[in-house]
Amino acid sequence: MCQGKNYLDHLLDTGIRKEDKKYNMFFNKSSASVTGPNSPIVRPKGVRLLDYEVELGLVMKASIDRPINVEFSHMHEYIGGIVIGNDISARDIQLPQSQFFKGKSYRSFCPLGPFIFLIGRDEMKYLESLTVELKVNGVTKQRASTSNMIYKPWETLSELSEFSDLEAGDVILTGTPKGTALSQKKGLRTWLRRLLGESKRWEIFIREQEKSGRYLANGDVIESRIFSSDGRIDLGVQRNRVVYEEGNDHDRNYL
Repeated sequence: MCQGKNYLDHLLDTGIRKEDKKYNMFFNKSSASVTGPNSPIVRPKGVRLLDYEVELGLVMKASIDRPINVEFSHMHEYIGGIVIGNDISARDIQLPQSQFFKGKSYRSFCPLGPFIFLIGRDEMKYLESLTVELKVNGVTKQRASTSNMIYKPWETLSELSEFSDLEAGDVILTGTPKGTALSQKKGLRTWLRRLLGESKRWEIFIREQEKSGRYLANGDVIESRIFSSDGRIDLGVQRNRVVYEEGNDHDRNYL
């Protein structure tokens, strides 16, 4: 289970005003997307805009099969651990095709680990003060505090329980901060594109995003970390190298 646009800085970076964020955004990633903390991330054939999103993952300790009201003081009854997650996304599938599930669920698109920190009742306070960080080839792309989450974990669990069952072992990815390759800040050019047909708008979007040079390329190494400032919590370092699926049109540059 995943949350979208749950950090204020990421919200603003994608061109959405704080006052326009009126709901908690949920979507799923396929369990087939889960991979190891040092496994390669495979860009599928035809995908042109491969993006990264470091996220704090909540690991469920107890199952939920009815609507409940989770309060901060009772978080320890439902959340048993925390883990680094990376919500790898094929933006040219996710957005032009309105395919969140497909665009975020290709095999290898959800590295988890390397550690699960078994979090206790007295450590739940850290959920609001952890640093999440992601580097690509040694360059910091994302770095923020979980204090910037718009919807807190207990609010999210309460809302999820209204329409979805949760099982022990399920992972909830809680959103990503700014710094992803995707940027959709609104401006005059964006407004003018509305005058074009939908297919033409998305053609221009993909072409301009691709030219930005921000998206993941063959051989790129992603390093993700989540930790507390006092050293009490350190979820280790997740390292994943990007490789292109055999037959990818872009392979010719690397063979």
